[in-house]
Amino acid sequence: MSLPFDAPQWFAAIGRYHAAWPWAPTVLMALAFAFLGGVLGLKPRRQRVLALVLAALWLWAGMAFHALHLTAATPAAWAFAVLFAGGAAAFAWQGAVRGRLYFALPAGWRTWAGAALVAAALVLHPLAHALLGHAHPATPSFGTPSALVLFTLGVLLWLQPPAPRAVWVAPLLWAGMGGAAAAWLGLWPDLALLVAAALALAARSRSQPTVTSPAHSPPQLAAHSPAQSAAGSVAGSAAGSVAHSSAGSAVRPPTPRPRRRPPAAERVRGNPTCPL
Repeated sequence: MSLPFDAPQWFAAIGRYHAAWPWAPTVLMALAFAFLGGVLGLKPRRQRVLALVLAALWLWAGMAFHALHLTAATPAAWAFAVLFAGGAAAFAWQGAVRGRLYFALPAGWRTWAGAALVAAALVLHPLAHALLGHAHPATPSFGTPSALVLFTLGVLLWLQPPAPRAVWVAPLLWAGMGGAAAAWLGLWPDLALLVAAALALAARSRSQPTVTSPAHSPPQLAAHSPAQSAAGSVAGSAAGSVAHSSAGSAVRPPTPRPRRRPPAAERVRGNPTCPL
């Protein structure tokens, strides 16, 4: 396996990035903590602001790091810049424009897994590189690609379903490529990207809705409108009345006609002993 850059070139690009913008780690960390505070306290209608924060972080990493500094080491960095710009566009479109992203702490393991990835991005990842001898300004900080992807996958675990697939594409692609490159270059702290990708895929698969096959689905009652129900009631009542009338006429015995009393002359002729 050959990579378009080696470890010294990677850390040299990080050093140039910090030399050009020494204030960037502080500002980006402030944005990250503002995002976390927003997850805990913002109302649903303000969730678009959180999506804009993520879009700004991804656009910054794509332009300020990949396009302006890593391209000095390899032309492949232009493809990385496009990937991060695409991730920024996905967050802006799906979250800020369409309002389809809602961040909230879920019940279960996703809350703790997301919190662990966020802590790794903000604290553990740069600390591990510093302990391995990558001194400032070559120490990766929040805002460089690996730390940003760890943070992003952590907060994506807090997305409430249904979440659009587009926002997962760029973080998962970089987690796979960055984790494989870390294993090849010996950047052991960046292997956390593979763990983050596995957690994200597990969360994504469990959040898919369960589809019930028609053969095993319970029978459904047909829905009727109020007009149809009223018409059915009237028709039923009329049919019942007709049936009742028909049944009554079928079982009712005929009324006997009264017998006419014969005249007196006929009674005398029919009964000779009558004194009349």
